[in-house]
Amino acid sequence: PISGRTHRDTENMLGMFVNTLAMRGRPEGKKTVGEFLAEVKDTCLKAYENQEYPFEELVETVEVRRDVSRNPLFDVMLVLQNNEDVPLRLNGLKITGSVPMSEAAKFDLNFNINKEQEEYVISTGYCIDLFKAETIQWLNKHYKAALRRMTENSEEKLEDLSLTDDTEYEKLIYAFNDTAVDYPKDKTVIDLFEEQVEKNPEKICAAEDQDQYTYREIAEKANALAQKLMFSGIQEGENVVITTKRSIEYIISVIAVLKCGGSFIPVDDRYPKERKEYIVKDSGARCILCDKDNTEEYGETELIEVSRKTGGQEAKINKSSTDQCAYIIYTSGTTGTPKGVMIGHRALTNYIWYARNHYLAESEEAIIPLYSSISFDLTITSTFLGLTSGGRTIVYSEEAHKTLKQISGEKQVNFIKLTPSHLKMLDQEDWIGSKIRHMILGGEELTSEAAEKVQEAIGETLSIHNEYGPTEATVGCCDYVYNREKDKGV
Repeated sequence: PISGRTHRDTENMLGMFVNTLAMRGRPEGKKTVGEFLAEVKDTCLKAYENQEYPFEELVETVEVRRDVSRNPLFDVMLVLQNNEDVPLRLNGLKITGSVPMSEAAKFDLNFNINKEQEEYVISTGYCIDLFKAETIQWLNKHYKAALRRMTENSEEKLEDLSLTDDTEYEKLIYAFNDTAVDYPKDKTVIDLFEEQVEKNPEKICAAEDQDQYTYREIAEKANALAQKLMFSGIQEGENVVITTKRSIEYIISVIAVLKCGGSFIPVDDRYPKERKEYIVKDSGARCILCDKDNTEEYGETELIEVSRKTGGQEAKINKSSTDQCAYIIYTSGTTGTPKGVMIGHRALTNYIWYARNHYLAESEEAIIPLYSSISFDLTITSTFLGLTSGGRTIVYSEEAHKTLKQISGEKQVNFIKLTPSHLKMLDQEDWIGSKIRHMILGGEELTSEAAEKVQEAIGETLSIHNEYGPTEATVGCCDYVYNREKDKGV
């Protein structure tokens, strides 16, 4: 805002002469503070020369798209009150002014700067739909820091201008980045699996319908398949595509490929043939592991059929190494052809170790459903968490919408990983009586409303984790535990 009283004759006249000046600064990183301030000064002086041009006419002239929910040209207003402070007296009484607090925000941000004696006081108005009070306090703190730095060195480049004090700098750079954790860096998921085989050989490892297999049986069947792969010429570091259905065969295949030092590439059996052919060719896979229902050939690439009924081999095989690639997942390809994302053993162990320690109760046997597409990295959690923690993996072969109804109805699993879209497939009543104690949600935005409905149905014994992480970050890299009271309305 500017007073608009450019003529001496208007100084003592009553009335509203104030006009709004829309000004734009260009704080490019390579400019120095001095250069940028000189530009701002020049912009202001030119604007002052045209301050009588009505703001309303300016808006009409530039023909901006009008929206009743916001200002047409700008979202941030700066008001500098530099009027003389004239003491008011009435019949000997001293009068002080009181500035009422505005309840409605006219702009996203509104900075009011008043000069009081030898200092400037900054008050900030803001839209509560966009900002929290803590955010504005943080913003004001950085604004003051920027002003201080700018007055100290006019030759400093804007990109080098620090907005933090020493305390905040230490917190951001060192405290927040103190993410080092202990995990078995020298072990692969196969090493962790073998530990469970030795510890719980006769414990149920995986089940599908009426079939149940112990840790010893799964390990021996994987050993036999790994031996077969090596006889077929599979060497360490080579890729093997898996096109089995979601099944016991899939679990055996994954373990076998890793045991012989290879990398597995899970490919959903429902993918179009063209997509399968592309992945096989692009990955340079040496062979394809399939089941009896998926024996489709792809060029000269060898097909090896996997069956849970095949006998096992006691002799342990484990050529997996922490320096090898563990698996490759191909992205959806929405922006072009699918791209393969390579995930190493060390990264996979890091993630699974975190999941073991944060997603499961210490003395609890994890009972985990394997129900999602094998091509999604969501399934990586469901595949390895049970195998490496001594838990039980229950395989469901039906489509997700049918499987989730079955899972909630059976009320036997105590851990599940799914997307918010999966939640929408079920009614709140479907979760009542569920034994699920650990629910990991990721892949999409999770609203507090959706989380609260599940919490209400299952009860306070349920721990809901909002996990985020692109495929490249090994399934998930951020984890937030939902808090019913704290997260209302988020």
